[in-house]
Formats: sequence, structure tokens, C-alpha cells
Amino acid sequence: MHVGSTDDWMVLSNRLLLLQEVMVGLSQLPPAEVVQRAAEGVTWIFDGGALHTLKPGELVPPPLITRGRTRLTTLGEVYLAYFAGPPTPLYLALSGARLFDPQEFRLAALYFEHLSAALAAAGYREELARQAHADWLTGLPNRRSLVRQSARAPGAGDVAGLLEARPQGTRSQADHDMFQKRLAETLLRLLPEGGRAFRAGAFRVALFLPQSEVEGVTRDLSQAGFVGTFGWARQAELRVETLGDLLGAAEARLEAELARPSGPGREAWAHAPSGVTVHSGLEQVRLAVQERVHSLPLTSAGLHLLLDTPLGFALEFLTAETAQRAHTLVVTDSPSHPYLRDLLAQGPQGLVVGSLDDAALTTALERVGRGEAFYDGPALEDDDLYPREREVWRLVVRGLSNVQIAAVLGISEKTVANYVTNLQDKLFLNNRVELVLFYLGKLERPH
Repeated sequence: MHVGSTDDWMVLSNRLLLLQEVMVGLSQLPPAEVVQRAAEGVTWIFDGGALHTLKPGELVPPPLITRGRTRLTTLGEVYLAYFAGPPTPLYLALSGARLFDPQEFRLAALYFEHLSAALAAAGYREELARQAHADWLTGLPNRRSLVRQSARAPGAGDVAGLLEARPQGTRSQADHDMFQKRLAETLLRLLPEGGRAFRAGAFRVALFLPQSEVEGVTRDLSQAGFVGTFGWARQAELRVETLGDLLGAAEARLEAELARPSGPGREAWAHAPSGVTVHSGLEQVRLAVQERVHSLPLTSAGLHLLLDTPLGFALEFLTAETAQRAHTLVVTDSPSHPYLRDLLAQGPQGLVVGSLDDAALTTALERVGRGEAFYDGPALEDDDLYPREREVWRLVVRGLSNVQIAAVLGISEKTVANYVTNLQDKLFLNNRVELVLFYLGKLERPH
């Protein structure tokens, strides 16, 4: 729906006020009540809309995107948002909204932005005391606790171990989180008396065990389906002064084991060749998608998959002097026409707007591998802007003042001011705030 008339603007303003009313005070409630209140109020904002909560394991195959429009087998076309927690990872899905209407899409994005912030505030408030000593996702003692433990002197029979374990096969970020939770729960169940486990990194767990229990814990973890790589160090062999020294020796042995072409206990997928290099500004997203593309039936190699996470990363990557453009597929969720024009201007071989399932991702990557240039997104109208005007506009969106923009571009402040005025006139916008909102896809341009 195009918002242009006074009545349209009134309707939009009322819906924004309703959204604000739904969200006010949610962060002060427990997380479960936050979701309940948000679900009760969703129909105030979206006629016929419904909010659904889904556990990561319920979505097969796992979505490529963490937020945006996608299609689910059970709910059809939805706006989907992944909330990593605390207290627990979950997907939030809005069904029944007209998401192909730009205004509805932006309202959905704003709704989930507020809801995610309220959930995070509520969850972290409850978890704050626990997080001082424990990792919120797994429940294991965190690195702060590990540092304190490492300062202690080891006993004569102590063994330090470092385990690196990752989920096998194609996985989303949500699946990675759930894998870590299940691994921690299994460890806590298997640990013998006197054994301790700590989360030492994204996919690493530090263990302190009596020497007599090492073989049993390793065997039981394998039987429970957790196959990984261990590095072990025994006090009886090294005579170190602290548990931290013992753990350092275990880490060195783990790194040596990981460097071997085929060490015992290594997962086969870790050595699987991949014809795709994944780029993302979020390391966990990059790792998750890199694992996903390992299983795709690709015949091409030397490809680059550029994920626009967080929003804006793809443009920064492509504008870098050393950026890879040939054989590069860019995937973004941005609904902003100016932003999409800027991405296309950088010359990636392929640009896709929205989420891709495995089949569509394979097809898109193979098109890039064949040297085909393509764009799969909304039709973009020409806005008659000059390249320098676009450059100034991007810097305004980044929050730079006229003085700062002048310094970046090597031009005078007056020239920058003229560019900003010309932008506002050409785009029928009133001020810098509207320039920013329009670029981000959060404001309709009046005609």
C-alpha cells in the first residue's frame, strides 16, 4: 500500500502508536510474558496477523536468514526473526501480514526490532546474576570462572582436557546454539565427582577430571553422539604449578591434533572441500553458513557468498579496495531501494534479495560459477542521482556531519551542504533525518 494521502498517513501514525503501546513496559516482564503480551497485541497492528514461537529444531531445513521474509512449510509466508536468548534460543514468526507491501514489511521489521529488544532486556535482567559466573546459553561456568579455577594448584591425579566439538551436516545458527546446550547438558550428566566443565569458546569446552575418569567420559560422550577432538594434559607427566598451565598444555595438544590431516576423532565434514568462501560481519553466522554450503551439490569452485549481516556489511566489503567481486553472490534482506542500487553499483556478479533454501542457493551459486551476472530483487526506479551525491548520501546515513564528510571526500563544507540540499530536493525530503530513514527503507518518499 502506498502511503501518500492524509488518511494514509493517519492510519500509519495510528498503527505506529499502537505498536508503541504494545511494546511499552514489556522489558520489565519475564520473557514468557513478553511473548504473550506481544502476541495478544499483534492484531492491533496487523489485521489478521498472528505471532508464533518455534523451537530451532522445528524448522527443517533451517532458514538461511536470521531475520526477514521467508516461507515456512507450516505457516506459509511469514516475517521470521531468530532470537538467540537468553533465556533460550527461539524463532518468532509473524503470519497473516501482507509482507509484499513495503509498508507492511517495514512495520513488521520495526515490530520485531522492538520485540527482540524487549526480550533481550527481560532475559538479561533475569540472567544477570547467573551470567556473572555462568554462560547463559549452556549453563556451564563461563570464562571468568575458568580463569579463577585456572589459578588453583592441580592435584597429583588431575587431568586437563580441551574438547572441540561441532554439529555435523548443514546447520543454522539456531542449531549451533541448541547443539551447545545439548552438549553441556550431557557433560553435566556424565561428569564424575570432582569433575568440572567450563565453556572456553564458541565450540570449545574445558574439562578438569581425575585421571581415572578420562576414558569413561570420552567413551560416554561418543556413545551420546558427540564426536569431537580432544587435547589432554596430565599433571603426573608435566609437573606444572597451576591448572591454567595444565590447560595451556592441553590447548597446545588440541591445536596439534586439529592440524593433523586426519587425527583420531576428527569429524569427516571438517575436511570436506568447499568451493565457496562465506563472508559475513558476524562470525557465528559465517561459520554456520560455511558448514551449510559444504553439503551443497556444487560443480563450481572459487566462489564467494557474501552475507549482508549485519546490514551494511556487504556494501562495506564491496567498497573495500581489495574486495572480491567476480564469482561473488551477495544475499541481503534489505528492502531499501537506494541501498540495493549502491550494492549493484559495486558490481557483484549476483545479488539476491531475501532468503534462499538449499536448492535456490545452489542454483544461484552455480549461475555465479558460470560467470552469469544477475539481480533477483524488487524493480528499482532511476532516481537521477549522480555518483558523488550517492557517496555523500551514504556518509550522511553513517551519521557524519558536513565537516566530517568534507574531510573524507576532500571537498569543502559548502560543497557538501550543496550536495545535501540537492539530495533533499531531488528526493522530495525535508531534512537529514528523512534522508537517513528513506535510505534505510523506513520512510516512503512523497511524490
